[in-house]
Amino acid sequence: MSGPASEGAPPAPPAASRAAARAGGPGRAALWAQAAESGSVLGMRFVQLLYRVFGRRAARLAVWPAALYFAAADRGGRRAHFRYVEALRSDAGEAVHPPATFWTLVRHLHEFGVNLFDRMIAWGGGLDDIRFLHRGSEHLFRLADEGRGAILIGSHLGSFDMMRLLAGRHGLIVNVLMYTRNAERITSFLRRLDPGSQVRVIALDPSSTRTAFEIRECLARGEFVGILGDRVWPGDREVRPISFLGRPAPFSLRPFLLAGVLGAPLLYAVCVRRGDSTYEAAVEPLHRGGTIPRAERRSLAAAWQRRYVARLEEGCRDTPRQWFNFYDTWSGA
Repeated sequence: MSGPASEGAPPAPPAASRAAARAGGPGRAALWAQAAESGSVLGMRFVQLLYRVFGRRAARLAVWPAALYFAAADRGGRRAHFRYVEALRSDAGEAVHPPATFWTLVRHLHEFGVNLFDRMIAWGGGLDDIRFLHRGSEHLFRLADEGRGAILIGSHLGSFDMMRLLAGRHGLIVNVLMYTRNAERITSFLRRLDPGSQVRVIALDPSSTRTAFEIRECLARGEFVGILGDRVWPGDREVRPISFLGRPAPFSLRPFLLAGVLGAPLLYAVCVRRGDSTYEAAVEPLHRGGTIPRAERRSLAAAWQRRYVARLEEGCRDTPRQWFNFYDTWSGA
């Protein structure tokens, strides 16, 4: 299983953004998230074949060689993992988390591989084989009953893809904002597994206002829009440093400002693995929607952002190996 792209992972940086890459921006995403799509799809097909012929246990064993390979080959990924573990240890105390080693990296990458494997099984019609625990789902159903759309602010913690697949099973339409250029073949492969999926992708174009208009149209139809708030994109002028695990890290205020401008409900959404074939999906309102005076939007957006980052910190402390943001988060602050 070679080089699966993470949810919403950015493409490799063009020449114009090399300075941002050196500064620790999105261009420093690890090889694990940027490897060739053809290898990714080939690996996914191989694991799918193992699953069909030999079952779940044999297919999951195939994840270990991939984790070992990328742990050895990806220096950027190693650096990012070590910085992340250092932040966890300084935040929670060295006695809580063991120091980073090659094997802690392998286990971190293996967890991501299992996450991708479960997504593939779910996309292939096996969602009923996965057990879901729910917390806060009543907020989504209430909005759906009222015909109101909302912004779901997620992250690379756990699997937002599982969250949107679960929502689709209950008839909720989720549009996800993401870079698609370096994940087109993988997305196409997953869609072939489930052609009737209710999931839709909004292609992120940082240089155009078209994306904002698409989001507004989705909300007007009573649909949900998912945005991953822990990744800074090129050209974003709303990036601000916020304390994350005790260290300043860059986060974008843009998704939160967008909710204020559109008057859309804003909900924190996360789905983490709690055991083999078991996931916990949680939703928490950050803003219930409604018109906000222009003068108050920025301060309210900043407050929602601080609550979001606090929830992300709690999730990283609770399931440290399930934050799959494989680039040096803090270096860009």
